[in-house]
Amino acid sequence: MRILIVEDHGPMRRALARVLRGAGFACTVASNHAMGALCLMQRNPPFHMVVTDYDLGDGSGDNLLTLAAQLHPKAYRILHTGNLWTKCRDAHEIHVKGFDSVGLILRAAQALNSHLGNELST
Repeated sequence: MRILIVEDHGPMRRALARVLRGAGFACTVASNHAMGALCLMQRNPPFHMVVTDYDLGDGSGDNLLTLAAQLHPKAYRILHTGNLWTKCRDAHEIHVKGFDSVGLILRAAQALNSHLGNELST
């Protein structure tokens, strides 16, 4: 399964990538909105999951997930934010950063992987 991680905070970005790769997922990482948008525009085959922070410094994760919904409509989209009250119409899930942030995203990836099953072998 192919996952795009867009996170401007280096330690969180590295932790997400390390755990997801360790679980066998193929991860592409981007450190800001511009890099994330470029990854979305260039990726073929498409991503199965997009995980992004809300505040990326050079743009918002909300806008990035709207782009992901347009370019990768089947991708499961998670907004990973420090703000409890964040809303995002194009996110399937909104995770508030906290103690087990990485674990929550790993479990979502595993559930999606299980749900997709044979589609991932193509």
